Amino acid sequence: MPRFREPDPFPLDETADAVLAAGQSATSENEAVAGGFEDNDTLAIIAVTLAGIGAFFNLYATQPLLPLFEQIFHASKAEVGRTVSAATLGVALSAPFCGALAERVGRRKVIVLSIFLLAIPTILAATANGLTQFVVWRFLQGIVMPGIFGVTIAYIAEEWPRHRVPQVMSIYVSGTVLGGFSWSHLNRSRGHPPSHSLCRSKLA
Repeated sequence: MPRFREPDPFPLDETADAVLAAGQSATSENEAVAGGFEDNDTLAIIAVTLAGIGAFFNLYATQPLLPLFEQIFHASKAEVGRTVSAATLGVALSAPFCGALAERVGRRKVIVLSIFLLAIPTILAATANGLTQFVVWRFLQGIVMPGIFGVTIAYIAEEWPRHRVPQVMSIYVSGTVLGGFSWSHLNRSRGHPPSHSLCRSKLA
C-alpha cells in the first residue's frame, strides 16, 4: 500500500524568506534609530567634552602658578607642589567610590552633581588665606573630579550606539587633553608670570 507524505506545514523556502524579511526589517529599524541618534547627539557630545575640559582644567590649574605661589605664600617648591599632588591624591582616593555610586544612582546624576559640587571648592580655593587652606580646597576638588571625567567614560560607552562609541570617546579624550594643556599654555603665552589678582580670578 503506497504511503502518502504529509505536506510540510512550514515549507523551507517560505520559512527562509520570512526569516530574511524579519532580519531586513530589524536592520532597517536599527539603522533608522542610529541615524536619528547621530543627527541629534551633537549637543550631547559638546556637553560631555566640556565636562572633561573643565575637570582637567581644574586638576592642573595650579601647575603653571607654582612660582607665583612661592612668592605669595613664602613657601618652598616642595610645599607649593602639594597644590598639585593634593588634587591628584583626591582623585585616586575617590575614583572607585564614584564608580560604585554611579552604578547605584545613575551616571548622569553623578556627573551633573559632581559639576555643581566642584564649583564650591574651586571658588573657595580662590579665597584661601594660607597655603594649608589652599591645599585642603585642592584636595576636595580632587575628591569630586572623578565623578566627572571618570564616570563620563562609562556614560559614553553606555549611552551611545556601539559603532559611535570610538568616535565620541576620541572627541572626549581630546577635550580632556585640551583642558589640561590650555591653562599652562595660556599663561606661558603671556610672556610673564601672572599677577596675584589674576591668579585668584583664574582659579575662581
